[in-house]
Amino acid sequence: RCPGCGQLRSGRCDYCRALLAHLPDGIAPSGFAAARVYEGLVRDLITGLKYANGTHAVGLLAEVLDDVHARIGPVDLITWAPTWRGRRHRRGFDQAEQLARAVGRRWRVPVRGLLVRDTRASQTGRSRSERLGGPRFRSRTAARWAHVVILDDVVTTGSTLTSAVEAVRGAGARRVSAVAVAATPLPTALTGACRPVPLAPCR
Repeated sequence: RCPGCGQLRSGRCDYCRALLAHLPDGIAPSGFAAARVYEGLVRDLITGLKYANGTHAVGLLAEVLDDVHARIGPVDLITWAPTWRGRRHRRGFDQAEQLARAVGRRWRVPVRGLLVRDTRASQTGRSRSERLGGPRFRSRTAARWAHVVILDDVVTTGSTLTSAVEAVRGAGARRVSAVAVAATPLPTALTGACRPVPLAPCR
């Protein structure tokens, strides 16, 4: 079945291929690489993965991140921003880890769980001001790779990935890129102007 629409086909159908190839304008925090805006089919696939055990969508979501890989250049290691332990236990998996491992296979880059989440609360359902406080992470080990990518499913305020980047950079990585499958558009009032979702790594 097509992992996008569920129709009986061999791989992706042309309709879903067209939807995923479209990159609409959106707004995301500066300094983050997001492949798509969090809407339409991409949003359906991500919410299905997170809340309905839709792991069949992982490969399709990993595929859209190839656009980012072409822009950020060679990568030495991929890791992820882990969800809090209670949520992982209920789901039976961490969606960010699933995506990171799928992307690692596509990009032929090693994947390793570098980060530990020190805060327990989930970001889901919190207000923007509450989200800005963000979770806190620490690195399990020294990160002496030249270029580390930290992967997440969705970036909203950027607080989760910012904290993850600080932890990996503090552990010794020379360059860290914060990458998400999709970005939630921010209100224009918070950004000053509408900007396309950036496709540039954190420096």
